[in-house]
Amino acid sequence: NLLVENIIDIYKQDSLRSTAKPEQPTCEEHDEEKINIYCISCETPTCSLCKVFGVHKDCEVSPLLTVYKQQKCKLDDGIGALVAANDAIEAFITHLEEISKNIEDNCRGQKQALYEQFDSLFVVLENKKQEM
Repeated sequence: NLLVENIIDIYKQDSLRSTAKPEQPTCEEHDEEKINIYCISCETPTCSLCKVFGVHKDCEVSPLLTVYKQQKCKLDDGIGALVAANDAIEAFITHLEEISKNIEDNCRGQKQALYEQFDSLFVVLENKKQEM
């Protein structure tokens, strides 16, 4: 439960940071080029010059913003699934706790009934013993 809440808090903080316009990073190979595409083949962000002339010229690429939105949607879906699973698990735990309480109550009742039957049998045996 706390883990899911922490994940959600971290995700929300990241979302808030992403709404502020951060400075766009530049390519390590081409100092003045902004990173604006994502190499799907290598799973790394890169610049257009790397795609045209560099290491990623034979790779499949996609606009960085498109990949970002896709990954964000996947994370949103994953968090939603985690929250739903967490709610289901909490409900199941509550159900198990209720069952456990019922079992304990039933055990106490059965134990008390057994004691009463033994006491009753003991009285019968004592009466039989005195008759002899």
